Amino acid sequence: MFNRKLIIAAFFILMFAANALQAAGDPTRGNELRGECSDCHGEDGMGDEEYPRLAGLDEGYLLEQMKLIQKGERSEEAEMMLWFFEDLEEQDLEDLAAYYASLDGG
Repeated sequence: MFNRKLIIAAFFILMFAANALQAAGDPTRGNELRGECSDCHGEDGMGDEEYPRLAGLDEGYLLEQMKLIQKGERSEEAEMMLWFFEDLEEQDLEDLAAYYASLDGG
């Protein structure tokens, strides 16, 4: 019984370690890619009353939202952003997410 618990615990530890080792986005490259994002979300990523703040949000959350937009699975207000994401690769999205997550969200 003890061995079984030990194996299960080791499995979870390895699973979490693998997640931590997974390549994260590069915020410096994300800054280079953000270009037109700043037109609506602001140079500082803080948005305004019309466009949401991106600065300081969780990197995983940002990445998931960008993937949903890219797939066309976000709400109507995100449809206008679909063309921004059409030609971006997964690494591009990861880099953008890392960039906005690295900003001070106030």
